Amino acid sequence: MNEVRAENLKYLLEQGFVVAGGLPLVRSDIGESPTLRPVGEIFGRLLALKALWLWVDDHPDAEPTATVSEMLEFYKLQSFLTADENEILSLSREEACQQYGHLMGWKNENCWALAWVLGFSDKPSVDGVMVGGDFGRRLMLDWLPDNAVQCATLSEDIKLRDPVEVHNLEDLFYCAHNAVRSAQQGSETVPPEFDPVLNGGCIHERRHALTWVLSPGVEWDDTDLST
Repeated sequence: MNEVRAENLKYLLEQGFVVAGGLPLVRSDIGESPTLRPVGEIFGRLLALKALWLWVDDHPDAEPTATVSEMLEFYKLQSFLTADENEILSLSREEACQQYGHLMGWKNENCWALAWVLGFSDKPSVDGVMVGGDFGRRLMLDWLPDNAVQCATLSEDIKLRDPVEVHNLEDLFYCAHNAVRSAQQGSETVPPEFDPVLNGGCIHERRHALTWVLSPGVEWDDTDLST
């Protein structure tokens, strides 16, 4: 682990991140031997976030309400959402879009990290660039399912990553998150063109998903995101 931390710090420094010294190598919720939570929980959380994203989408070509509802019911996806997220589902799709559409981009950052753990090829980066454009379409529209049938197909193609690989990437984000938090408090600890709030938010959300995956038994909202 010392070697992994050293490599992560070296990489971050090369990218322009300044990380505080003395960050613990072992944290209480993760432990020294990384363990992933059950694949069904990871898959359920990912599908639930995609379904939530679809519910808030009021584009003319958006999936019909009945299709999204079937997806939610088929996998009991509401059990994988937080209380606040389930409140969004209690609204009409028009109301949900008006009130929460601007927040859904942050859920995409969670989705990228969760999808990678389940076999999506592109590893989450610490560059802070939000999921969007061609990459966003490939992840959110091509790889992630839009209905119950596609959910079943994806479940058969899951290739869960090794816990050590996930742990190593989470450590990179843990360290980057430390630099982001310092920058948000006024320190010069991120690259010059890196916005501590906008780009830093991407680091936060990707780290949240990775840390949650490595914290079996911990609820999403209780994930330890201290730095």
